[in-house]
Amino acid sequence: MLLRMYADLAISTRRVIAKYNQCLRLARYAAHFKARWILPQALIRIVHAAASFVGRIGRMDLLEMAGTSAQFQSSLLQICKLIAWIAEESSNEEAIALAVGGALLPVTSVETDAFRWAVRTLDRINDPDLRHRATELTDRQVKRWKGERPAGDFYRDPAQQIIENAAASLGIDLSDESDPIVQGLRIAARDNTPERALRTCEHLVSTRGATGPAVFRIEQLFGIQTAGSKIIHCVLHNYHVEAKDLDSALAEFKSKYCDSCSDRSPRPTEWKYDEAFRIEFEAKHIQFVRRFNATGAGFRIVPSD
Repeated sequence: MLLRMYADLAISTRRVIAKYNQCLRLARYAAHFKARWILPQALIRIVHAAASFVGRIGRMDLLEMAGTSAQFQSSLLQICKLIAWIAEESSNEEAIALAVGGALLPVTSVETDAFRWAVRTLDRINDPDLRHRATELTDRQVKRWKGERPAGDFYRDPAQQIIENAAASLGIDLSDESDPIVQGLRIAARDNTPERALRTCEHLVSTRGATGPAVFRIEQLFGIQTAGSKIIHCVLHNYHVEAKDLDSALAEFKSKYCDSCSDRSPRPTEWKYDEAFRIEFEAKHIQFVRRFNATGAGFRIVPSD
């Protein structure tokens, strides 16, 4: 069973790599495109999406995955160098800052080519305010690598710091609590994993619910799908509750159903929601989720957040 799950995981990884290689071909075309000055924003999205994948596979104890992570890191640095080159050619210092921030996303140490390149590239930014922001972003990243938590960070584990870094590299002010994008990013960070919900009972399933404009924009920019509302289901009794975030949905669900349920079956305290469990769990419940979504009450696009 474990070997089969690892095989499924390897297949999924190869599919991601194949898609990424398509993006690399586009990046190579960009170097020779006459109007390449318009491309830095599009190229940085490749970096953000791939860095999110690196953050996930970097935590897996699979030698094949570890090798894949190193290859991605090297490749992403080349894309960031291309962005900086295009940006410098077109006097777009904001794009140079984007490249610096992007280069730091998939790495976790100052002893990396990406970090050394990012520090050197800061000297190519002449605007004092822009250079200050890029330098501050770099300093904050170094603090995270040392185990410190810079003021304003909201992630709980290393994978979630990618959200923080990518937002900063795009110039999103995470202190603006009124911004729907910021609100969605905070939800995405908190709900990075459904572990705390699924720990409550072996009969629970968590799925995506309503997806509004800001949530859809976050998915486009960052490649993450955890910013929207969450639905908690009981597959045994066919109950469900939807709320804006996982904790709210879980609290309401427990109050309505779990606290008085004689069939409640909490998972062991040592249980963890890891990648092998995720693959098996999603395969087990895929038909249940499809049937629920077909009712129109599951994952859906809505006009407002």
